[in-house]
Amino acid sequence: MGSVGKGRFEDYSTQSGNDKCLDDIEDVRLDDVARSEYFKQYNQVPAIITSVELQKELYYGRIAVINNEKHIIGFLPTNYNYLLSCLNNNYKYTGNISYSSNKPFPIIVVSLNATK
Repeated sequence: MGSVGKGRFEDYSTQSGNDKCLDDIEDVRLDDVARSEYFKQYNQVPAIITSVELQKELYYGRIAVINNEKHIIGFLPTNYNYLLSCLNNNYKYTGNISYSSNKPFPIIVVSLNATK
């Protein structure tokens, strides 16, 4: 059996009584780290325990993770697209980098906590 939906943000609505917006997001490997503005500028990934947050506005249709200087360091995988509705409802996601490495290719793993 396949899944229902077409990968659009509206396919990821939360159900009443089960507020997925408050769920912590732990150890998520970011997409497109090597193509991020941070990596392009510094040619390296940020260090572990660097503070990060989700950017409220989409960046070319993606949910971006930014550092304190507001540089995009990567993007959440699309299975977290439901968070757009949470961001639009004034939830905020902050946390830090739990793992990063430049070799063999740029990798960033983040953990985020939700607040309203």
